[in-house]
Amino acid sequence: MILVLLFLSIFVISSAPNATAESFFTSDAYLEGKLAFDAGNYKSAVKIWIKSAEKGYPEAQGFIGGMYHAGLGVEKNYMKAMEWYMKAAAKGVAQAQLGIGNLYGDGLGVEKNYLKAYMWFAISAEAGNERAEYNLKKVAARMRDADVKKAKKMALDWIQANYKRQIK
Repeated sequence: MILVLLFLSIFVISSAPNATAESFFTSDAYLEGKLAFDAGNYKSAVKIWIKSAEKGYPEAQGFIGGMYHAGLGVEKNYMKAMEWYMKAAAKGVAQAQLGIGNLYGDGLGVEKNYLKAYMWFAISAEAGNERAEYNLKKVAARMRDADVKKAKKMALDWIQANYKRQIK
């Protein structure tokens, strides 16, 4: 439970510097949800944040993914966590990318896959996520060198393809 709370706290910290005047982090929904979350009222936080997530705010999508991953305010559901993480990850949310790597690395809701875990950790690390850098080392120790090389290429291909989509 402490690890999950740390994960969600890091999510807020790692995403906040990118906030703009029109961002989720400056919205009333973020503040209301954060107050509910900090008070331990996770159901209210989910109820508030899911509205923003459904409107397409990537940070809110990542939060909802984290709530499903941890089972905070909702029943733990790794498939729904992955769904929300993927939406946020596609929009560059490093903490959601880390969450995807964790799901693959631990085989939660998906088949354990160190190639995909490494790929997502590398994508998140490239965006500056220090925890992802740590996880890269851990998962690489369980992989063959050829698989690490393949996972690095997968990450690079994803970054290049995703970056092009965001520019258009």
